[in-house]
Amino acid sequence: MATTAGILVKSTFNTDAPRLTVANHGFLGTKDVFHPMVEEVHIGEITERFEALDVALVQLYPSVSFNNLQYFEAEKPRRLLRSNAVSARVGSWCSLDSMSSGLVFARITGVKNKPAVRHSGVVIPTIELHTEHIMQLMGPTGGAVTEGIYGAAIVVDDEEDGGVVGFFQMGEEGGDWATCPALDDLMDRGWTVL
Repeated sequence: MATTAGILVKSTFNTDAPRLTVANHGFLGTKDVFHPMVEEVHIGEITERFEALDVALVQLYPSVSFNNLQYFEAEKPRRLLRSNAVSARVGSWCSLDSMSSGLVFARITGVKNKPAVRHSGVVIPTIELHTEHIMQLMGPTGGAVTEGIYGAAIVVDDEEDGGVVGFFQMGEEGGDWATCPALDDLMDRGWTVL
């Protein structure tokens, strides 16, 4: 299943190498991550998974270069946002981009609490995005958003804020909305934008 690179994050708790975020569901049953265009090129291994967020962290091999300075056409990611910071930004515009989608815009419309598939008794807040034309003609793809957009960072576009709301997860097929889990759990474990 095709997914895209997310962003480079670092741990505030230790000095381990930075990690690349990817959509966890694209790597079920394996720790090996290959380049999306050249499958034979092994670029790193998954070291940690956040199943409820659909995020996996990849330690890239030293020979692989990746940075957040140029994030396709979307706004550059500068920091992760907690759910309460996102709920204060209802109405804000965001942008996201991937290796397969081209630039897509989304508008934050609200927050809902939705139980995630997780250990018994844990509820993870979920950010709901109302996206404009996400499943319609948009950007250079000339059609519907492809599955390769999964895992793309959703970055606040207003005033070049650079706050990361979450990572793209498709809404209902043919719909004009998507949801993304809040990043509180990732931040509580000490991860921040590199």
